[in-house]
Amino acid sequence: MWFPHAFWPALFAVILGAAILIRLFLSDIRKPGNLAAFMLFFSFFIWSFGEMIERMAGPPPADEWVAWFGAQFLFIGMALAPAAFVHFSVVFPYMLRLRWRKSAIYFFYGISLVFAILGIVNPGYMIIADMEPYKGLGQSIWGIVPSTTYTAYTIYIFSMALVFTVIMIYKYIKSDMKILRMQIMVGLSGFIVAVTLITVSSFIPMLLAESAYPLTTVSFSIFSLFILYAIYRYRAFLVSPEEHSGTVEPGFEVVDREAAYRRLERAIKDDVPILAFVSDDPDSFRKRVGRDIPAFQISKELGPDHLNPLIEEHVEMIRFIISSFAERTEGCMVFADVRDAMESMDALPIYEELLKEFGGMSPSLKILFIIAE
Repeated sequence: MWFPHAFWPALFAVILGAAILIRLFLSDIRKPGNLAAFMLFFSFFIWSFGEMIERMAGPPPADEWVAWFGAQFLFIGMALAPAAFVHFSVVFPYMLRLRWRKSAIYFFYGISLVFAILGIVNPGYMIIADMEPYKGLGQSIWGIVPSTTYTAYTIYIFSMALVFTVIMIYKYIKSDMKILRMQIMVGLSGFIVAVTLITVSSFIPMLLAESAYPLTTVSFSIFSLFILYAIYRYRAFLVSPEEHSGTVEPGFEVVDREAAYRRLERAIKDDVPILAFVSDDPDSFRKRVGRDIPAFQISKELGPDHLNPLIEEHVEMIRFIISSFAERTEGCMVFADVRDAMESMDALPIYEELLKEFGGMSPSLKILFIIAE
């Protein structure tokens, strides 16, 4: 067992992937956007972890069985990745509304599961034919010798990569919101860089039986960094509510604070799905109303659930959050108690503009807006 040059990029990808998976899990894995991202980075994590084990084996000809174990382990991640490509593209940064989307996602995960099982069992060496050493930056490391069946997998993963690219370009063209376009551009750019590196450094040399320095895990790290940038710069995965419906009639009401909270309490008792914007801490608000409501704080301070209306992108994000909520709900409530925060930030003109905008849109959004004054 040793630590060649190729080991360290794999180790970095494993650490970075684990950090993103933990972040997504703690952000509520039940949200469709978070779940899709989790599955994608989980496949990258397994792929990177298996490659790290494979790189530790040696130097060749020693530890061939370790290299075999790493290769079969990493193929599980390789098998999951194509389905995760489709899953992620359908929900990032907003849900693509197609009747057959769930069936398609389940179908591709089914294909991936078959490849994963074949990779683990490897009957008749139909996926991995053998392990043999090759040169990488002057060092001898173990590498996979693919079987003829491996070609079918290569076609599968590149087809799904093409589907990912087409869907993201379609979303970019159809979106008229700047922040959504920026999220798509960042995600797609990182994906194209990653796929290019994998193609040049792994798939082409493997199919042509040529040696090249492995850059697969480097590509995962680059893509992960692109997505991290999207998360923290453009607030990706901020909200992705499940499909649900409520019982309130659509409308737009501006009432005093006491009346607004009475309406909120009634909606909570009736189990109406609610989205809230508040002036105080979201956790304090949830404790006050006694329900785990998706809530965002209007504030100058930056944070996971903070929105600053003085920043143009955050105003776009407010629109995005509400429109995303409206897209997947019906007969539900948007509650806002933010006038004090808006006034303290000298943002009342923006506040009035948003009220006017959503007041005119409330019938088409099919949501009841309750605005506390």
